[in-house]
Amino acid sequence: MVASSMTGVILRGTAPSGLHGHLDGFDQPSRLIVLQWKAPQSLLDHPAKTLSTLEHWLRDAFDVQPTTLKTKSKFSASKQGASLDRAAWHILELGKVLLQMLEVPVFHPGVIHHVRKDHSQSGLWNIRATTAVLDHFPEDVYYECYFRAARIVSFMAKTKPDSDEIAKLQSRLKCQHIDQMQGMIPRGRSTYPLLSYAYNQRIPFRHLGEGVYSLGWGSQCRRIRGGGIDKDSSIGAILSHNKASTIRVLSAAGLPVPVQRTIDSEAAALVAARELGWPVVLKPADRDRGEGVTINIREPGQLKRAWQEARHFSTRLLLERQISGLCHRLHVCDGQLISAWRRRPKSVRGDGSLTVKELIDRANAEQQALPPWKRLKPFPCDDVAVGCLAAHGLTLDSVPAKDDWAPLRPFNAPAWGGVVEDVDQLIHPDNVSLAIEAAKLFDLSNAGIDLITTDISEPWYRNGAAINEVNHSPQSPDSPQLLEKVFASHFPANGRIPIEVFVGRSAAWDKAFQKQQEYNSSGFPCWVTDHQRSVDCSGRELHLMAHGLFDRCHALLCRKNVGALIVVVSDQDLFLTGLPFDQPDHLQVVGDWQPSPNDRSWKTLLSWMRPKLDSPIVDESE
Repeated sequence: MVASSMTGVILRGTAPSGLHGHLDGFDQPSRLIVLQWKAPQSLLDHPAKTLSTLEHWLRDAFDVQPTTLKTKSKFSASKQGASLDRAAWHILELGKVLLQMLEVPVFHPGVIHHVRKDHSQSGLWNIRATTAVLDHFPEDVYYECYFRAARIVSFMAKTKPDSDEIAKLQSRLKCQHIDQMQGMIPRGRSTYPLLSYAYNQRIPFRHLGEGVYSLGWGSQCRRIRGGGIDKDSSIGAILSHNKASTIRVLSAAGLPVPVQRTIDSEAAALVAARELGWPVVLKPADRDRGEGVTINIREPGQLKRAWQEARHFSTRLLLERQISGLCHRLHVCDGQLISAWRRRPKSVRGDGSLTVKELIDRANAEQQALPPWKRLKPFPCDDVAVGCLAAHGLTLDSVPAKDDWAPLRPFNAPAWGGVVEDVDQLIHPDNVSLAIEAAKLFDLSNAGIDLITTDISEPWYRNGAAINEVNHSPQSPDSPQLLEKVFASHFPANGRIPIEVFVGRSAAWDKAFQKQQEYNSSGFPCWVTDHQRSVDCSGRELHLMAHGLFDRCHALLCRKNVGALIVVVSDQDLFLTGLPFDQPDHLQVVGDWQPSPNDRSWKTLLSWMRPKLDSPIVDESE
């Protein structure tokens, strides 16, 4: 692939605290970058044909549909023509896709400032652009994704996008991009779908580190990591992580649980199995994701093999009397059941005509048609699958009836995948009450209660159902309906507080104090700040270790007692740092204060604060 590089200089978008601001009217924190790129000769010689090839590649290999080129106003096409500008835009689009493959929550596509020839190096072009960025993320991740996007665009421009070439490129990206770089990304499971939904709902968020995100501002702010939220009890999270502790807490409260034993040797396991009665389940006490779990153990030989498997994951093992039925994930949020899912093991669904083997082949073929990073776990056809089928009276040559399931694994686990079915309309009210009570016992605002039952429509006390696990930070299906319920509970005001900006000096402070009283009287405790001074809702001056307007605003937006914020702007430092928020609710230039007609920095800054009224203006002197 043709060489390219990105300058290590971040031209704008970083505050003294190291946080990134909102540039160019972005709805995510952002920064100004320069990408140095060697444009392929085919693009210069045959621009229309090459752009068509690039868009074919993007559509078929990455599911990227053609979008409008986003540029700064007063943007002028490069001397080479609009083809270079369009290709540069494809690099930004692809860079965003490469970040999202790693589940980095970058959603704004970016904006092009200019594409200009680098006169110091033959054949190179400088792409100046603003791109979305996260705080406290490894810089190498961003550099590598945009650097790689530029190389891939150069490769695609000279390569016919046939199915073989597309498959080879996708395979290389899976091995050399996703598999190699995923370990660099701080995150919690389930975080990315939550942040994608938050972005679409205009809920502001920032990365705090270690995969923890702050969503919203001031009194509307919440912190999340995966499915966990700051309202969850840390004690409850610790207890629920250990399966033996979980069972003790539930049992003490009179809730149904499996009968279990803690075991420390293979001999003790055999004694416990005979006391409990076959079949039994063996599992680690302190692991999740189904790691080391063996179910349906019916004789000593199976138990020995299960013991050896479980010991690879933990020295703390549990043996349980097996509960009949399937696992059902009951998602409780703030004391309400918001979803119920039946979790089947990895299975194929019968159509009344194909054999199990044919159903497996068809399911795998459908997955192979997708990019590797979008595929489900493979549908296996191995000895374990044959054993699971046999346990249900099936073989690979059986023809399951229409809508009957043929299981290929013993239970639903992340390592294997599975099938989830919505049972919201089937669950018995007493099972709902059971799940809510279990979440309350652990003081978890967001909890996944796993109930094993033969029939979710029957109350637990009639069919021998039992709670198998209580999950802090639950993983749930990526369902818009479920996310809507979660966010309605946690972010009733979309995470936003009123923010107003007054531009000026002493007269702007007078206006700010007047507006502060209005907010205070309306039940919104209001803080006021400028570049050097911050005042709380009572008029008391705050002493902050914050330098400049960006850091002062951000410090106040972090505080849970701030119900509204008024910002007095009298300097241009936000032009360099970016805004500490995406957009104020109101902007007013006070008195006769006006920037000079030739002061582009002020005009640009003001346009960022009212992007719906004025297009961003590029600073030609940059």
